[in-house]
Amino acid sequence: MKVATLTPTFRNRPRLTSLRVLLPAVSLASFLLASSGPAWGQHRIAGLVFERQAEQKIPLKGARVEAWAPDGSHVLAQAWTDALGRYAISNLAAERVTLTVTQSGYYPLYGNGHRDGMVVVCLASGDCALVDFEMVREGVLEIRVIDQIGHPIEDVLFTVTPLDEADLARPPSRRKRTLLRRCSKQGQCVVPGMAPGRYLIRGESRKRGAVTIEAGAVEVEFEPRQEMLTVQLVLPVIRKYRVSGRILGLGTSEAARSMVILETAVPAERHPTAFRPTGAMVDRDGSFAFNSIPAGEYWLKLVPPEDSDIVTSRPGVRLGKVSVKEDVGGLVFHAPPINPH
Repeated sequence: MKVATLTPTFRNRPRLTSLRVLLPAVSLASFLLASSGPAWGQHRIAGLVFERQAEQKIPLKGARVEAWAPDGSHVLAQAWTDALGRYAISNLAAERVTLTVTQSGYYPLYGNGHRDGMVVVCLASGDCALVDFEMVREGVLEIRVIDQIGHPIEDVLFTVTPLDEADLARPPSRRKRTLLRRCSKQGQCVVPGMAPGRYLIRGESRKRGAVTIEAGAVEVEFEPRQEMLTVQLVLPVIRKYRVSGRILGLGTSEAARSMVILETAVPAERHPTAFRPTGAMVDRDGSFAFNSIPAGEYWLKLVPPEDSDIVTSRPGVRLGKVSVKEDVGGLVFHAPPINPH
């Protein structure tokens, strides 16, 4: 008996030669893709944000970590820390970024003297080092505003401006802001939220009645981990008064054409306001008055008209000395003697 042998037949049977050609091509493409690094946007950065207390790392929740473009022009991505202080930023296209971290009431220690952020370079494989940030509580700046003799000045408006060159080089959106504050009535000013750096403290000028407060400034430097810095801001205070009086012995016509000169009795280098001589016309009854005179010692001089018979030499004759510490009124002087004919 013969046994029939069945031979299966296939329609559209694939050609093995074609498969042999395709396999090497696929393998080569896979190799090239793997060797070129991660796909676009596959870099990932993670780490911990913490505060150090008694050598222990205390995680901080809610800190914002931002990844900036290499040129610092814009933010590529951002993340917030969880309850354990951990953050993660994924899908970064750039292999080199600058990380910054912000948290209310704290400032970061970036290390190596960096104040503008931490530069992170990722490997071509997509791996990035774990980047942890230590945060330090912000300091407090206490300012005592006083005048030139140590008395507190009330209700002064002042500014606190950062002076760091690195800060000035940052884009405007990332610079420290100028703070505007007003002191209390006791001249005490408290500025919280101070990060390390140099600052210019400037008190603004102000005029109130007879009192003029001139502008003044002082530079300070807040050190890392410094909790409080107390400085004194000295603003010269010029108090101005009224000086008035009368000269006896002048004729009506002569008095109306005379002048009284007020000039400082102390050397100019010792006078706080560099006061210049000022003049006031004499009224027909011999009275005169000066307004807005700073405190100090002064000489009063009489300058009569040129056709006067009063014994004098130009630019005038001294009537007497006046000490101005408050408004001075009721001064009485006698005109110098008359030339005999």
